[in-house]
Amino acid sequence: MSAGAGLKSYIWWTYERGSVPYDVMVTLILAFIFLTPRFIRYGDQPKPDMPPAQIRAMADPAGGLIYIVPAEMAPASRGVPSSQQLAAAIERVAGPVTIDRCRPVREIGGRLVAWKVWAHR
Repeated sequence: MSAGAGLKSYIWWTYERGSVPYDVMVTLILAFIFLTPRFIRYGDQPKPDMPPAQIRAMADPAGGLIYIVPAEMAPASRGVPSSQQLAAAIERVAGPVTIDRCRPVREIGGRLVAWKVWAHR
């Protein structure tokens, strides 16, 4: 069999299942699938959960609303932003609110990402 005929048979996948050339081709395909991500950067990254500088709101089962305020929108002095800072950030989106309580939202590494704010109108 010539090299051209061998290449043609691989391209058209003419080998029977269980034959040595079939097994070689399947092994090469699997090796490509599982080994290339270690050596080639495809640039795929998980999409961030929350775009920066965007406040999200959801209904609080106990009444009122829960806002997720990104940390950069309410800079904290001494670890916790003031109620006025959080209210000012929320008011730009939702209008005037009264803040009941807040707690930090942190990444797995411990970095502050946002503030979870319980508020009502």
